[in-house]
Amino acid sequence: MKAELDRRAASEPATESHAEMLRDQVLRRIAYGDDSPESLMRAAVLLELKRGDPCYCAVLVSRHGAVPESVKLLLSTCGATPFLLAPNQYGLGFRQIEQDLNLLTRLMDSLSALAAFTLSVGQVHRGAKGFAQSLREALDAQGVLFQPLRGLRLYHPFDTDTAAWLAAVRSVRLSEALADEDPSALSAALSALNRMAKALQPGMFALRYMAATVGGALPVNGAEGEGAALAALWREDALPVDAWLSAFGDALTRLRRVAASAQDTACPPPVMAALAAIRTRYAEPLSMGSVAEELHMNPAYLGQLVRRHTGETFHNRLLDTRIGHACVLLRQTAQSIGEVAAEVGFRDVDYFSQRFRSRMGMSPVAYRCSETAKEGEHAPRQ
Repeated sequence: MKAELDRRAASEPATESHAEMLRDQVLRRIAYGDDSPESLMRAAVLLELKRGDPCYCAVLVSRHGAVPESVKLLLSTCGATPFLLAPNQYGLGFRQIEQDLNLLTRLMDSLSALAAFTLSVGQVHRGAKGFAQSLREALDAQGVLFQPLRGLRLYHPFDTDTAAWLAAVRSVRLSEALADEDPSALSAALSALNRMAKALQPGMFALRYMAATVGGALPVNGAEGEGAALAALWREDALPVDAWLSAFGDALTRLRRVAASAQDTACPPPVMAALAAIRTRYAEPLSMGSVAEELHMNPAYLGQLVRRHTGETFHNRLLDTRIGHACVLLRQTAQSIGEVAAEVGFRDVDYFSQRFRSRMGMSPVAYRCSETAKEGEHAPRQ
């Protein structure tokens, strides 16, 4: 009997590890859009969720690499079911009637001394289907769809006030003013923006969403250079509205100046050829190596040239081009997320969803819904 008990005890960790891997796999697929009855049923069993059980999700993201083991242990003690979404990203499933925001705030306080983390929280829903909805809300709140509360990012849906503000801003044509050769075009657009802000009194969420929308339309908007200042604005809620608008105008002015300088610097023919390949062949399995081989060049040297003359890597330029075309398809077609991903050159729909969320501040599904909301809000009544 002792030998049998020892054998069972030795096998329990392996069984538990297998169960955790299965749970991570199922919930990760749900996070990126798998709402099939089979996946939802498996999630309900793994989480012990009945149809009417209230639940909600939170998502913890480490901004400096993988989540360390010490943090994983801390997550297991906060009354939630932790699950791995990515090396730097963990989900937390809660089975409570109301969000315990004090508990989550204390968790963030505990993490603040360890590294840079963001913790976003979805809304309360019911059952496995509600769990999936809350999980995606928490993921979208890692982007632009959030309202801050004591260090947390609470999911904030795209609302009619934001849609009305974006429709009004569209007449200012900020993106076109940035590309206009006449520098006075941007000054005029920013003046009109300030007048509109005084007249319409938009909320901070609408302003932040505007910054993310303008940033998403930029050809270059990475973590480096002046684009970082604009990207930081849609995470900023502490500034008064006037100060925020002033910082927004300064960021756009600097972006225009940098773009004008880049246009004045002629790119060498190999760089022009690489950029042309991205523009025209983005849907193909394109890489720096394949383009360099066509040009009979060393890939590392061509990569250095592209970065020096464009301010970004070949890979980032390709990703931005693909995401830009995906935005058009999401707005103008009824294709599934998988079909859109394949058409713009992504072979893995999960990777496409990750990159889209990173670039646009929300998932492809949320982006399509927000664009539909904007169009429907101002559509003529039948």
